[in-house]
Amino acid sequence: MKYCIIGAGAFGINLSYNLLKKENDVTLITNQLNSVSSEYARGISINMPPFHWFRNIYFKMINNNYKWLIMWFLTIYINSFYYLKYKKIAIYKSKKIISSYNLKYDLCGTKYFINLPFIFNKMIQDMKKNPKFNLLIKNMEDKEIKELAEKENFQYVFDCRGSNIPRNYLCENVGGYKITIDANTKKKCFSLEDGWFVHTDIKNHKKIIVKGGMLIGSKIYDTNSISEDEKNKISNIIMSKPFWKKNNCNKILEIRKGTRQYSIDMIPFYTKNKNLITIYGGSAVGAVLSPYVTNSIINDLIYNKKSSNYDFSIERPLKNYNQTIIYICYFVIAIFLIRRTYKFAIKKHLGVKLK
Repeated sequence: MKYCIIGAGAFGINLSYNLLKKENDVTLITNQLNSVSSEYARGISINMPPFHWFRNIYFKMINNNYKWLIMWFLTIYINSFYYLKYKKIAIYKSKKIISSYNLKYDLCGTKYFINLPFIFNKMIQDMKKNPKFNLLIKNMEDKEIKELAEKENFQYVFDCRGSNIPRNYLCENVGGYKITIDANTKKKCFSLEDGWFVHTDIKNHKKIIVKGGMLIGSKIYDTNSISEDEKNKISNIIMSKPFWKKNNCNKILEIRKGTRQYSIDMIPFYTKNKNLITIYGGSAVGAVLSPYVTNSIINDLIYNKKSSNYDFSIERPLKNYNQTIIYICYFVIAIFLIRRTYKFAIKKHLGVKLK
């Protein structure tokens, strides 16, 4: 079978590698081999961070999509147990799949501290040695991808462009920062501190990397071209955090800004339009868990083999979205009934009529 993958992020590379391992012909089309998913992701926190950590997240609304933000927050809250269970299963399965490629997810103590650029680069180099693999470096627009799928030269065309895919009401682009700091500190595993993710630079242990922030509606894929006002603001925030002194930080070397796509329930999903498969919402840890997600999607779509307890089709986030709306309706009705009962009781027992 012949398959085409658009985008060389975590999902695109894992889909390509998996399909090649199953002896299919794969064409990977991408405008670059470096992606936000590999550069910004390093570790994963299995447990939910404490509430005070969330309170310290740097937050900014860019597109005023408050409706999505409220629905996202409520959906995550309602499905928090489901999401945490998914992460635990997905990291175990992803680690197992990566091991089958003779690669590994490194541990630093009890936490995962993963060199994703190295893993993805190794996978790309292995694929280039395969005669069934074809790599094309070019940019693909939405119209071109639809036309490619309509030609029916491929069994499926997978659109894995991440935050470059047009969003819908079940997902939103969320930006964040990656700050490189010169510091006199020992090797530091991936940790959650004061609303930010902190770890040692894998390439240079005299530097630490700080990542975080939620820029709702960001359109910047990845850049270090940031205004002086924005740089000064983020620098002041970082230098005021306790981890600055704790890690003997000296100065900020670089501030980058990138964007990933979040789904309404933080778990990726796909849509199917004939033979065009679009993957949405890698969210915060999509790169780390992508081996499991892509393997499940391949088994579901191509081999009609249910290999996961999780539904990665659009039906799952749609169900969770509608469930959140139902809970909101229940809440509004409950408030109305409580208010009505209270007014009736006051009037009956005290003879006071409330407006």
